[in-house]
Amino acid sequence: MSIYQRSIGLTLLVLLFSGCGSDVSTPETNADAPASVDFADLEFSSPPVSHHDDGGRVQVELSSAWNDDGRLIVRAVFSPDDSGFHLYDSELPMTGVMGIGRPTLIEVGDDKGLAEVGALVADKSALTHFDKAINAALSVYPDGPVTLYLPIRFESAPEGPTQLPIQVTYMSCSDQRCNVPVERAAQEITILAPSTTP
Repeated sequence: MSIYQRSIGLTLLVLLFSGCGSDVSTPETNADAPASVDFADLEFSSPPVSHHDDGGRVQVELSSAWNDDGRLIVRAVFSPDDSGFHLYDSELPMTGVMGIGRPTLIEVGDDKGLAEVGALVADKSALTHFDKAINAALSVYPDGPVTLYLPIRFESAPEGPTQLPIQVTYMSCSDQRCNVPVERAAQEITILAPSTTP
């Protein structure tokens, strides 16, 4: 085992047992991002596709709806199993900050037939937490669930039910400990033709 591999392993062990140890946080805002209220009132497919990992301890519910402008909006509701746990900002690097944390993400597993994949939109503003363990700032969502929306535009809209591969990434932490990170877990949701109501 290389020194690098040992270092990564030790970092993960420290993370799992130490938590964030973060100070009081301040909100971050992205003025360029569309507001989540633009998507919240859409009629999303029901029942949603559910994902849960025993180590990650977050329930993820995936659903979709067509927006008036012809885009498909994929919605993911990330809900930590335990109270007092938060999720990391979607803009966090994929490997975290100094190995700590993972972004909360929904991604399209295969972009074949897609004309555009838009920016993620969250229903909560991220907070900046200073982590004493690594002496660095981390961007996290407030404790509890967070909903992400991913706008997608197809080259041509599907004419009937179609399977869309989705990948989810997340990591939940409290001030005392962190759960196992889940990276690009594969899921599939069924999307309907734009004229079809769920």
